Amino acid sequence: WVKEIQDNYDVIKEELLQLRHSKGFQPFRQPSWSTKIAAPDQVGSLSHDAGDWNVFYLFLHNERFDENCQKCPKTVELIERVVPRQYKHAFFSALNP
Repeated sequence: WVKEIQDNYDVIKEELLQLRHSKGFQPFRQPSWSTKIAAPDQVGSLSHDAGDWNVFYLFLHNERFDENCQKCPKTVELIERVVPRQYKHAFFSALNP
């Protein structure tokens, strides 16, 4: 399955680059058990990085971020088709300089 992801690098990159100026990136969230800083929507916990690590969630702790998935349909289809696991945790990551 790794080769199929690699073979689709250009498709994934194109969808990622289209997100640069759109809403949807937010601070990284840790698993709920790893910190006591609860996220307002109760999906995971907020991390301690003060927003320097931002992510565009597609899936987090088996929660699907539908609005974000609609912006990356080819990437999501690829993930759902080839990634062999049930615990869905997929996102694009962006670090501040």
